[in-house]
Amino acid sequence: MSPIRHGRPRRRAARGFGLVELLIGMSLGMVVIGVAIGAFLSVKRTATALGASTIVSDLSQSAAAYLGLQILQAGYLDVMASAEGATYLPMLDGFGAAPGAGSGDLLPSVHAGTHPGLRSIHGCDGSYARVSSLLSYDCSGTNPLAASLSVAYQVLATPNGWPAHSLGSVFEPNRGFITDCGAMSPRAADTPTANPAGDVVINRFYLDASTGQLMCVGNGNPDAPVRLAGNIEQFQVEYGLPLPASGEAEAVARFVPAAVVDALGATAWSSVLSVQVCLLARGEPGSIDRAASGTNLFVRDCAGRPVSTRDGALRRAHRFVFAVRNSVRSAVSLP
Repeated sequence: MSPIRHGRPRRRAARGFGLVELLIGMSLGMVVIGVAIGAFLSVKRTATALGASTIVSDLSQSAAAYLGLQILQAGYLDVMASAEGATYLPMLDGFGAAPGAGSGDLLPSVHAGTHPGLRSIHGCDGSYARVSSLLSYDCSGTNPLAASLSVAYQVLATPNGWPAHSLGSVFEPNRGFITDCGAMSPRAADTPTANPAGDVVINRFYLDASTGQLMCVGNGNPDAPVRLAGNIEQFQVEYGLPLPASGEAEAVARFVPAAVVDALGATAWSSVLSVQVCLLARGEPGSIDRAASGTNLFVRDCAGRPVSTRDGALRRAHRFVFAVRNSVRSAVSLP
């Protein structure tokens, strides 16, 4: 029998990573880190683009919502606002000739004394020659992508005032609730700067191309324009005209710029049935990766041209159509 040997077991010599193994490990680590960073940047770019798209869409939607409300009110007249209101009702049925300045409704006829030349709706393919002169409708320059739009409507309530159900009482008897786009009353008794003053709101919208801001001038203070929306690069307005009268219900046959409506004659604005608005909104710089940006053939501006994003800013054009619902052409008198 062999004798048992006592003592410590023999240890193997410690062995570290070789240079080749170390390089391979570092390379694999770099690959994993690179993939992770690439995935993170891709997700970040996607999130930034989606966020910018949402902001641009919300910007256009909010501006269009206010514009649409104005267009829907254009030409509104409270036919019961005075003792003569009953005489307006028979005039609505079969009203043919354009009233007053050719607005397509009764508003200019009723307010011709205090608002001579008033139009319920009018536009320019460019700017107005005198933006703050709200009863002047002369146009200056031609730029359909920086158009101007003027709307007017009555805000005086019926003689006893409008009930404010939310307040549970009558709010400001003989006054309406609606102000101009500058949140100011058009009545001289309320606002000394009102011009022209009266019971009619006149709002004029235009694009300040130098600053990219959609602006509005109201007759509460025509010398103090207010900003409706920023980061707007194009503001196009076209007007829906019907086919020649054929005995059938009228429908929009085409959308044309303001110059075409003017060329049809002084009363052509009474034929406008709807208004189409296009807004090209711009996102903030960096909303699109510059390295991946360029010209997207599937994204078009208000003129139908491909939109360039080479400056790294997202752009989207949105179109909206609103009916001119206060025209007497489609009104029916009460029995």
